[in-house]
Amino acid sequence: MESQKKVTLKEIAVRANVSSSLVSCILNGKGRASEAVRSRVATLLEQSGYQPKYTRKPFYFLVDLDRVAKSGKTRPVMEQLGGVQQVLEEKNITLHVEFLAPSTETNWDGALKQIQAIIKKEPGAVLLNTDAPWLNDVCKMLHRAGIEFIQVGYDTENPDYHAVVVDSFAGAHMAVRRLVRKGHRRIATIRWQTGFAAINSNKKFAGYQAALADAGIDPETRLVRTIAAAQHEPGWVPARRLLREYRDRGFPAVIVRPSLTYGDTLIPLVINSWGKSYTVIDRMKRGKKIIVPGDGTSLWTITHADDFAAGFCGLLGHQQAVGHAFHITSDEVLSWDQFYREAAKAAGVLPDIVHIPSDTIVKFCPWEEGSLHGDKSVSCVFDNGKIKRFVPSFSARIPWARGVRRSIAWFEAKPGRIEIDREADAVWDRIIDKWESVKP
Repeated sequence: MESQKKVTLKEIAVRANVSSSLVSCILNGKGRASEAVRSRVATLLEQSGYQPKYTRKPFYFLVDLDRVAKSGKTRPVMEQLGGVQQVLEEKNITLHVEFLAPSTETNWDGALKQIQAIIKKEPGAVLLNTDAPWLNDVCKMLHRAGIEFIQVGYDTENPDYHAVVVDSFAGAHMAVRRLVRKGHRRIATIRWQTGFAAINSNKKFAGYQAALADAGIDPETRLVRTIAAAQHEPGWVPARRLLREYRDRGFPAVIVRPSLTYGDTLIPLVINSWGKSYTVIDRMKRGKKIIVPGDGTSLWTITHADDFAAGFCGLLGHQQAVGHAFHITSDEVLSWDQFYREAAKAAGVLPDIVHIPSDTIVKFCPWEEGSLHGDKSVSCVFDNGKIKRFVPSFSARIPWARGVRRSIAWFEAKPGRIEIDREADAVWDRIIDKWESVKP
């Protein structure tokens, strides 16, 4: 029967009385064609059941979750995954997400079996987020099978596969270089000026500047938007904007609201050096006083990235989630005093806590204003009932006591991971001295 015959792009072009190249452009949302021609081609495509070749081979995104969690990169990996999924959906390409079995430098049998099974399915491409020692072996396997392989999140000099880098000098340099090659000469960027976000932002900004310099382009100051992290607009502003787009124009928006989220590479105590977060533990171990804002009784929720990832991944591809907003946090609620005491316990010491008003702390550390006054000074308790209804398997399983032990163990496993912020340490000393000299 004709309905069972696979229709080619050339046949569609003949029926529409246009060229094959124009049909291809219309399929990809490109090219110049009148609305009448676009409508005629779209109707023929739909009636014939035409399927582009690339829709017949799904892509696989393989996440080495064990290594990702240990490196504290769960959030950027989930962002990468969301971006990949969005692009492939626009191209009508199916994306399968798999979490690789945990592996070691000498034993990766579980991951090997998964990858061999995927190769047999002849996918269109494999995207893999890992820097495991066996990566080159996987590359060779996929290369021999003729499967496109892209390493996500890491740079590479291996000519056999491509790499996509984020949150780094190389990533920004690569992105700007490609824009320049496409003919763009006025390229804008957003730069975080202060706070934890500035750490990666500075690396990316340096890559942005270097790529423009390589192309002989002078950066335009007004195209660089600088944002002070403590002063940026609250998250609900863009969230409302997205939901309005969903209501008015059908934009497929899903809002996810994590709270304070951390992985093994971060110790997220409220007064700490976010770029060198072992600093507060080092201070505890040296018997120095530790600042806790207010009276230490404000309630808060700190969520491990592994738990957040479980809820977030459950929403990926969940059509019923479109147009909804979700909290994804731990159900454990502790006071700031309890967070500090558990961290000290994990470090094997007793904390010497000093309670200091947030106003006093901000006078010495103005960059803390947004974090304290706009956030952590006020008790926050979250209802995760909605995410559990949409993702019944979601449950936060890592309490703070266990998570902070993991973080401390990660730092102490290799001395090179421990960096102490001496400047922050000295500022805290000055705050404590000033407060104790004037307090009632």
